[in-house]
Amino acid sequence: MASSPRYPLIDVATATPNNTNFADNVASHSTEMALIHNVFIRSLNSVHQHARQVTTDAKAFAGYSLILIDMIHMHHLGEETFLFPFLQTKLDMDQNIDQHEAFKGPLTAFEDYMRAVFDGKAKYDGEKVVALVEAFGDTLVEHLHEEIPTISPERLAQFDRTGFDQVVLTMKNWRNKHEPMASIGPFVIFHHDFNAVPNWPRISGIAIFVVKYVLYWRVLKQQHHSYWKFAPFK
Repeated sequence: MASSPRYPLIDVATATPNNTNFADNVASHSTEMALIHNVFIRSLNSVHQHARQVTTDAKAFAGYSLILIDMIHMHHLGEETFLFPFLQTKLDMDQNIDQHEAFKGPLTAFEDYMRAVFDGKAKYDGEKVVALVEAFGDTLVEHLHEEIPTISPERLAQFDRTGFDQVVLTMKNWRNKHEPMASIGPFVIFHHDFNAVPNWPRISGIAIFVVKYVLYWRVLKQQHHSYWKFAPFK
């Protein structure tokens, strides 16, 4: 029998996001944040659960892990560059920034090792991967949970709505420019539970179908060396 995932998901009540107006950034931002954080947590659990089973597909597993790491880096860089400075004008966001720093070193150690495995410069060791994940995973997941109430609708309501909308748009445009959508888009789709929350991410059902059932087989599977077999939802 498979072991339970090490890291708990954020409790996002099904009724809440299904009735959330995702066009209203003040009302929906904490929900969207919880959902993307759960994408990270599902992937982290997948890495932790598969690590000891990986043999001949170590390069693919390393590539899969590196996409997760890149997403975490870009997510937190976007927050620190755009979101937190805006919120800091009325809210104390220092704890969030301090939490980023707390797991940055161990996360980098994991990244360096998986990069070496991917490049063929290090031999894959599943036990080492588990140890490296656990060195940062507990702290990271604790942060992912604790950040959500710091950006609740009640707290965001203190800000000028137009100003907050602009920050969200700027951060979104920055991420679209710097994140490789050929990997990031499928990554989100393959780590999100559409049965629980069918109306997020905010893309059409046709686009989701194309990614999962057309691009996956014709493009993405070949391009990313079967990374997606480690994802929970394919």
